[in-house]
Amino acid sequence: MARTASLIFIVLDVLKPLQHKRIIEKELEGFGIRLNKKPPNIIFKRKDKGGINLQTLVPQSELDLDLVKTILGEYRISSADITLRYDATADDLIDVVEGNRSYIPCIYLLNKIDQISVEELDIICEIPHCVPISAHHKWNYDSLLEKMWEYLKLVRDETQSQYLCVSLNASGLGDF
Repeated sequence: MARTASLIFIVLDVLKPLQHKRIIEKELEGFGIRLNKKPPNIIFKRKDKGGINLQTLVPQSELDLDLVKTILGEYRISSADITLRYDATADDLIDVVEGNRSYIPCIYLLNKIDQISVEELDIICEIPHCVPISAHHKWNYDSLLEKMWEYLKLVRDETQSQYLCVSLNASGLGDF
């Protein structure tokens, strides 16, 4: 279900340690869901023959031809064209070869901010991809809504068509 979502909300208790956040992230990563990451900028094309052809457009700190051959050998791939467009890691290459990863934006909702101090709230606000809220008092829902629109890349279109304007008369019927 989460693999097809456009946005994931993870609600965490602000009074508990953020260790729960890491546990949930690791669990989702095991299912092939990458939170708040972009797909690797790697071009991978299988071939019938010709061996492994590796092109790097930027210097690589981790991947070299031998490591790429070893990784592809694990997947029984002996011929492929690979283009690395950035400094990629072995995990990035594995994600591209597997081809079944989902890259989904995630917002962490830190609930129960009504039970912490202002100084603690300032520290919590520094955590990336987090929105502190109080569900009980309905605090900070506006920030949550703004962040949701931002992560979903939604655009509000406030144009109004002249054909859709209908005025209601006293009887409740529209004048067209």
